[in-house]
Amino acid sequence: PIKILPDLQKVFPHIYFIHIDPTEEFLQESVKDLVLIDSVIGLKKVKGYTDLDSFKSSHRVTVHDFDLPISLGLLQKLGKINSVKIIGVPSIGDKKKITNQVIKILKAI
Repeated sequence: PIKILPDLQKVFPHIYFIHIDPTEEFLQESVKDLVLIDSVIGLKKVKGYTDLDSFKSSHRVTVHDFDLPISLGLLQKLGKINSVKIIGVPSIGDKKKITNQVIKILKAI
């Protein structure tokens, strides 16, 4: 995602893209509908997700084991966010092809 971010910004100048570290608190009070772009190891092509139930829950033993889908689900239940769309990007592959696939999904949503 970091490598394609400049290309996405050129195509979508009206969208404010934010690069965040996975350990940062990223939720802004004014953001109610999130679109996240994240790399997915083992993914062959870009895939859009609109439902947090699409993700397999990881095994949790302590509160430190929460993953992104669980965290986002809690934020939805608390009314902090309305919706979440996640665009999964292969961790390796042709940059131009991946960029075009992400652009197609962003245009659809």
